[in-house]
Amino acid sequence: MFIRIMKALLEAKDLLEISPISEYISPDDIKQKIENITSKMPTPEDEKTAKFIKLTDHIFEEILYSSDDKLKDYNWKAAQKELEDVVMRRLPKCVGETRLQETEEKDEEAFKGNWNTAVDEWNNLHPNLVLNKKDFSTEVIALDYNKEAENPINCVYFYRKKQQNKGRKIMKYEESSLLPKKFSERVGRVYYTKNSAEEEMNAKECFKWWRLGKCVIELYDQHAFKGTKCVITGNCPSLDHCSITEVRSCKVIRGVWKLWKGRGYNGDDYLLKEGEYPNLKALSDCKSTASAPAPAPVPDPAWSLVCLPFMIHLYEKVNFEGPIFETTVDHRSLDGCGINEVHSCKVLSGVWDLYGGPDYAEPRYQLQKGEYPNPEAWGNGNTAPVLSVKRATSYKIQLYEKEDFEEGMHETTVDHRSLDGCGIKEVRSCKVLSGVWDLYEGPDYAEPRYQLQKGEYPNPGSWCASDPTAPALSVKRVTE
Repeated sequence: MFIRIMKALLEAKDLLEISPISEYISPDDIKQKIENITSKMPTPEDEKTAKFIKLTDHIFEEILYSSDDKLKDYNWKAAQKELEDVVMRRLPKCVGETRLQETEEKDEEAFKGNWNTAVDEWNNLHPNLVLNKKDFSTEVIALDYNKEAENPINCVYFYRKKQQNKGRKIMKYEESSLLPKKFSERVGRVYYTKNSAEEEMNAKECFKWWRLGKCVIELYDQHAFKGTKCVITGNCPSLDHCSITEVRSCKVIRGVWKLWKGRGYNGDDYLLKEGEYPNLKALSDCKSTASAPAPAPVPDPAWSLVCLPFMIHLYEKVNFEGPIFETTVDHRSLDGCGINEVHSCKVLSGVWDLYGGPDYAEPRYQLQKGEYPNPEAWGNGNTAPVLSVKRATSYKIQLYEKEDFEEGMHETTVDHRSLDGCGIKEVRSCKVLSGVWDLYEGPDYAEPRYQLQKGEYPNPGSWCASDPTAPALSVKRVTE
């Protein structure tokens, strides 16, 4: 907004009767000031320029409500347009924010180039929803939480009751599991600079598709890829608003997808990996996830679908032999998974962290999509297996059934439209470890809603609940 006001003053300078300041402040000075701010480079303040850009109500109104004679001047109209955008809040809007992964380049030019490439791919998939790359701006923000990018606990001495006069460093196993592994990170943001609500919504969908693994599936309402084709790149609870009404064949171009026989993700489901499925029999032959029952043998068309941005196959032996466990969620141990340890794996979608110990104990190995036939393939210097796995996601929250973080606790990185199966009945306190979360007082994301940033919330009143005693019954990540 500040830059828009500066530009407005620059455009209208020659026609404004402001003060003698305008006589000795050249446009080049103001242009340099704008460049200094937009380039984010710290420069010494120019006192004369600072005086010139100090806007008063009189100047603001003179530009905004000027006479018709002045509007004949192109620069004056441009200045008025800048201030109208400020008044009407037609300002760049953030369509997405993401934490950059360790494997990504973290400079701004690389981030902008990756976004532009994603927009090109999106436009090819959605010829009727074309986004213009010129309508977006990007930035990469460096966050250093203690200015040294080091663990501050390394500089702290602790004292025991038995040895009150002797300080000691805390041992690794004594550190809280909530302590982060790193203390600096980079955040990438994309801004939409125009004012079309429809384009803004499409830009948000493009951003989510880009950062969640670029899932793409082609749906057909007839067998053998005939009839009407519909390209889907995100979750679809119903085909009612698509160009087709049911799915009888499909091609999974990228990602892992789950299709349901009913609307709203209800009924039996099919789990589809990359490949072609020419008929319903091919769909029904696909097994569901390890945590869900296999679909019924009677083939029916699908009505809703969702992209699974994270999926991995874990094998107990090297070279993908022995028992296999398929999962889309985190596992702090392999108890109940049907395997005792991991000696090989296939990352089907997403980025995964594999740990040498249970409870996400180091060492850690970060794996992208691909096949890893043995521990050496993921960078392990020996043949030691993996004992816990976690998705490389920037969302995590701990939900407590009672206030002040007492009693039952459920930790999650995914949405929950109800707390069934979470081991708790309601949420009366929580700790947001990463990401931004919405808490709802009703199940199925029923209002009222409360948005929580990273931090600790010991009771409903701390998240400004309308009733300070009312618990939350559903939670959802904020991805837009």
